[in-house]
Amino acid sequence: MMLGAFIIVAIMALLLLINSVPGGVVVDDKTTPVYQPGVAEIEIPGNMRAPVLAKEDKATVEEVASVKTDDLDITVSHGTTKHPFEANEIRKCLDERGALMIFKLGPQYARICDLGPKNVGSTGRWFGFQVIGRSANGWFESTAYVPKLADATLWGLLKWIEKAGWTRFGK
Repeated sequence: MMLGAFIIVAIMALLLLINSVPGGVVVDDKTTPVYQPGVAEIEIPGNMRAPVLAKEDKATVEEVASVKTDDLDITVSHGTTKHPFEANEIRKCLDERGALMIFKLGPQYARICDLGPKNVGSTGRWFGFQVIGRSANGWFESTAYVPKLADATLWGLLKWIEKAGWTRFGK
């Protein structure tokens, strides 16, 4: 449980570090990341590079809520490599039913979706957690997974999100 929160906070810190350093990953006209000395970058498994976040993101709640899977660059997503089944289910849920709630931490947004009952006849539910951000080239997904919490209720998820530093963004 704490490891998941730590990973999210570490990813957020690294992405914020990229924005605090002048420059960033340079992208040519084919949207291929190009390394340039002195330009900030983060190595990601699979020879992918983290996108540089837009300096000033003034997205509206409606804009963040309306982002669909087709609008996202998922090639750099932790969810794609480490939680592929969960990430796909969360994307499908957000595309079909939309976000239950949206949170903001720095330049990124967390969208929560209700994946439905854990088991047939269960009162417990699965909630998906997707983190997205905007780069110069559009929206990208940082991660998407189902948090493994001792208290897997919506209330438990909200406490976990608040403890990680996220604040409610509209919805």
